[in-house]
Amino acid sequence: MRAAPRVLLPRFGIHHPGLLGYSAALSFGLQSVMNPLEQQLLKETAGDAVPRLTLRTRTWIDTGCWWRSSPLWLCIMPGEIILLAIGRRRHCERVPLARCHASHYNAASGELVIAPADNLRFPRLAMTPAEALHILKSILSPTPNPTTEPANQC
Repeated sequence: MRAAPRVLLPRFGIHHPGLLGYSAALSFGLQSVMNPLEQQLLKETAGDAVPRLTLRTRTWIDTGCWWRSSPLWLCIMPGEIILLAIGRRRHCERVPLARCHASHYNAASGELVIAPADNLRFPRLAMTPAEALHILKSILSPTPNPTTEPANQC
């Protein structure tokens, strides 16, 4: 069964499953769609769970590529947050939503701070205020079926 592609919603830069195909999104100039390798890592990490929200942050991390860094993706799943990036060294971290109750946006640095999850390698994620507001609403809103607490590393 083929997974639904994620497409950028113009206002927030946020992806939603099933609106347009990957190639159609690229033809409309929506450059920040998850590539197939990133989609595969998300599927390996989350299984069949469908993310409530997927966002490519403005934070780039070293994943072992020679000439460039890789973007860090924030995926809000039912009951947990997954941070992932693709490269020679894959980066994947998971944190339960219950441990993110003190998350906030730092307007001075332009970063969303996931708190008090102090075991995350990258707890500060660069993004616009509108994206951060949307993410905080998703993080702090109650979920109907929270899953059990996952391990931190994938």
